[in-house]
Amino acid sequence: MTFGAGMPPLLLVCDTPTLQRRVQRYLRRMYDEIDEDDLKILVTNRELLHEASEDEAMWTAVGEDENELTRLADVN
Repeated sequence: MTFGAGMPPLLLVCDTPTLQRRVQRYLRRMYDEIDEDDLKILVTNRELLHEASEDEAMWTAVGEDENELTRLADVN
């Protein structure tokens, strides 16, 4: 069994959008060492979480386009 196989995505909620960008940069460097099929990491911030409707796109997947927001329901 490989690391992360069958695991749900790891969700991180940052206090601010600035902290979110810093966390994403750090994780992106680390993510190069992890097989992306093994672990999916999604990041958002409290502001987006507070303002978003129930099923709105508010998550950014580490290792993908930082400007693309994803709905949690669309994550495999």
